[in-house]
Amino acid sequence: LMVIGVFYNNELPSRGGGFSYKSMVYNGLQSSSHKILFIKRRRFQGIYNFCLIKFPFLFKLFKLFERRFQNVDLLLCFEPTDFVISDTPFVYVCWDLANYYSNAFPEIQQYKSWSYTTIIKKIAIQRAFAVVVGTYVGKRQTIDLCHIDPNKVFVIPFPARKLPDREVFVPNNKDKILFYPASYWPHKNHIFLINFVKKYKEIKDFNYHFVFCGADKGNLSYLKEYVEMNSLDSFFTFHEFISNEELYQLYKIATACVFPTLIGPDNLPPLEAMLLKCPVLVSNILGASEQFSESALYFDPFEYDSFYNSLK
Repeated sequence: LMVIGVFYNNELPSRGGGFSYKSMVYNGLQSSSHKILFIKRRRFQGIYNFCLIKFPFLFKLFKLFERRFQNVDLLLCFEPTDFVISDTPFVYVCWDLANYYSNAFPEIQQYKSWSYTTIIKKIAIQRAFAVVVGTYVGKRQTIDLCHIDPNKVFVIPFPARKLPDREVFVPNNKDKILFYPASYWPHKNHIFLINFVKKYKEIKDFNYHFVFCGADKGNLSYLKEYVEMNSLDSFFTFHEFISNEELYQLYKIATACVFPTLIGPDNLPPLEAMLLKCPVLVSNILGASEQFSESALYFDPFEYDSFYNSLK
């Protein structure tokens, strides 16, 4: 039997898809026949690793103090900052390469964040014994950008978590609820849905109400102000992070789950919606059709007419 080390830290559920994915993997590992050793990520792990990249001669010194991996056969890493300090072979789960392909957004473009993430993620991918991605699109991107052996990149589609069943209370209003569960990042493209309503609200029989929920990543106040400025309050409900029970309720009463994100693939909420038989409309970004196949309707996340036609 192998001893497999798995990094973890005390993340909050408000982290979003990353928290959900890791939780499913952690739970799945509990039934493994191998010995699983959970290793807490150090508070300044990223700083240590960045120093090692800049000053490789420090590697031996760090190894004197880092003895947690001595009896570990293989490490499972979810973050690029998990790996450098040990010589132990590791598997790296690569969520996406948005810092290369979608770096126009402020949350990615910030120099310190972009340069650090880009450097250390590429080194993590190149040093990994194996790299796990969710789609073949992700595999091609990883190979092209990091110049690695295709045989060490494995496509394992990301799973959907099962939400707890609850009694569903159907609201009395006749509006069709369009549910968008996503953190309030600019790349999640909430503004597209607001401008869509602004354009189409006067159309006959326009009876859609959008419900947003997610952790505030600095964009929520702007979205609320924009809605208020355009007198669209009656068309939108904003929630921050909500419980799994509330999430289940919204999936069940929604006419559809909409997902106009500009970064992907490997977005998990549409998979959750499908599991609960909630119709899904997703942006036609690269890799989305591979992830969702014929189980979703697709629209151009820059074209309002495309989204409206998907709703019909």
